[in-house]
Amino acid sequence: MIAVIQDAINCIEKYRCATDHRGRRLFGEVTQWVGTEDTAWPYSFECICQVLGLDANAVRHRLGVAQEQHSVLTLR
Repeated sequence: MIAVIQDAINCIEKYRCATDHRGRRLFGEVTQWVGTEDTAWPYSFECICQVLGLDANAVRHRLGVAQEQHSVLTLR
């Protein structure tokens, strides 16, 4: 789980300013994963933070990733 969080952090840092399609896609995928409140999957961001004793909202804030609102998720 630590490796999963570390990979997410690395992707956010590496691809935050990406201009190519692959970099933008990877950044979008990781920020979507970090921004969701899903707890149904053991490797969701929320579950990993809980197991590691991290405040998920504090990690999101530090990474500059906004948390998605439930209303936005239900419209998709």
